Amino acid sequence: MGAGDEWWRLTAREFMVVELVAKGLTNRQIAGQLGLSAHTVATHLDRVRDKLGLRSRTQIALWFGRRDSEASVP
Repeated sequence: MGAGDEWWRLTAREFMVVELVAKGLTNRQIAGQLGLSAHTVATHLDRVRDKLGLRSRTQIALWFGRRDSEASVP
């Protein structure tokens, strides 16, 4: 099972943060949109990286892009 198959490991809030990272938002922008602190956003991203075995923000965005494109295939 690859990281693309592990979306179910994320909480709803973590998934929202991932989606906004994939759209190119900074932690501060994400925090503003979700009503969180930038520190809380960073904590969510740390947990996402741990759960999915990823190392960077770029990998998170790429993971989301792959997951999103796989979901749209009939």
